[in-house]
Amino acid sequence: MCWLTSLTVTREPLMKEGTLGGREGDQSPVSSRRRGRARVLLAYHLPVAGYLLAAILSLIVRLFAGVPPWLVIHLTLLGAATTAIVVWSAYFVDTLLVVAPARRRPPSLRVAALTAGVVGVLIGVPEGWNVVVIAGAALVAIVVGVHGWLLGAAVIRHRRARFAWLGWFYVPASACLVAGAALGATLAVTRTTDGRLFAAHVMVNVLGWVGMTVVGSACAMWPMILATRLPSETAGVARLSGAACGVGLALGVGGLLGSEPIAVGAGLAAYLLGVVVVLGFLLRTAVRVGRRPHAAVFVASGIVWLGAASVWLLLHGPGVLAVELDRVVPWLIPGFVVQVLLGALGYLVPVVFGGGPGGSARVRELLARWWPVRWAMLNVGVLLVLFGDRRLGSAHRWSALANTAWWLVGISAAWFLAVAGWGIAAILRMPPTLPAQTSR
Repeated sequence: MCWLTSLTVTREPLMKEGTLGGREGDQSPVSSRRRGRARVLLAYHLPVAGYLLAAILSLIVRLFAGVPPWLVIHLTLLGAATTAIVVWSAYFVDTLLVVAPARRRPPSLRVAALTAGVVGVLIGVPEGWNVVVIAGAALVAIVVGVHGWLLGAAVIRHRRARFAWLGWFYVPASACLVAGAALGATLAVTRTTDGRLFAAHVMVNVLGWVGMTVVGSACAMWPMILATRLPSETAGVARLSGAACGVGLALGVGGLLGSEPIAVGAGLAAYLLGVVVVLGFLLRTAVRVGRRPHAAVFVASGIVWLGAASVWLLLHGPGVLAVELDRVVPWLIPGFVVQVLLGALGYLVPVVFGGGPGGSARVRELLARWWPVRWAMLNVGVLLVLFGDRRLGSAHRWSALANTAWWLVGISAAWFLAVAGWGIAAILRMPPTLPAQTSR
């Protein structure tokens, strides 16, 4: 177990096997190759931005009208988070494992089919169109199932690669969403009130599909975000966390469906162990390096909220999700999912869309402006929602407090989207420049 306490680092430079930002020697402000890749990735993220904007608008409307919370939750999780996961998990596996270009499978078809399935679910459930719901959920399950199979095949072919342990997270996470889509379709079509199915649906989708993907990606991205070398303990930490989270979810969901509370408690405890192991790794590395960029703060804060939600579920039991979902939504949606998404994009946007060292620095500086304010608005908003939900004192008073809190969350997310969009548009408008040739 020495790898849990060792703080030594490898002598090889970070990302020797693959780099997220392209070739390190490319000094062009915006090379044609990077511009083309940026445009493709930008096209993949148009649905992500659309879902987030729709969720923000739905949240605003909900403050004044009767928009169901189901719509806001699924726009964020099923729409924005799922699309981003499919795009970036494929990108990470191809890049970090150095998959040969001939063997890479761009996620274009997956994103298009996934969008069709998600839209079908978002329209079919509120309207009560069961056929559309079943078709949409089936399409989502097929897309993510194929996605997980493709990632697993790539990991097996490159099992000796430094980042092959990503398969410990991405493949089980994909299986979780396939199960979650089936459970969700069952709940929507049968209108059942079985709290076990509902709790299992939440657990496999949020803790499994989103949670395991985020925890695994954080292990890979964290040294890059901190601009440091890859710690030697990374692979050991990742494998332990992936095994604990995967086994814990299987045990917890199985115990939940089988009405075995001991199995549920043991599963949630194992899952929490996996989250805590990675969180400790993130904090140790950050303390050793001494740098705390805004992307790192957002990602770490999001995983803290995931751990807090896991503790809450462990203490109260996942069965309470059926009757008190509103109590845990702030922990998991804005606190965990939205915050991690903003942090990850805060690092990836300058690297992938920056167009070279100069462009990356400009976009990174743009995103770093006023980031403490955005971070404070988001996290204070989550805390106020939790505090206001306790219903202390006047109901009108706490309702107003909760509304103010959700406004803070929405403004923080919209602020990031506006800044990131403006920065990407400015880079893509720059004329392509060929790398300067050195004289002999």
